[in-house]
Amino acid sequence: MHLRRDFHDEWSKTKSTIAREALDRIGALYDIERESNGHAADIRLVARQKHSAPKVEAFFAWSES
Repeated sequence: MHLRRDFHDEWSKTKSTIAREALDRIGALYDIERESNGHAADIRLVARQKHSAPKVEAFFAWSES
């Protein structure tokens, strides 16, 4: 997620609450990836579908509001 860098830079400069929220939401996705790291591809796919997909949808809904 290269977009994370932009939010990080904005947070570093301004301490924006919006940037912080974005970083927290992106961080939750990184946590899911870390938890599934080392598992078989099919298990990672299920984890992404079950846990990541709703968070990604929520991120975009939040960012468009």
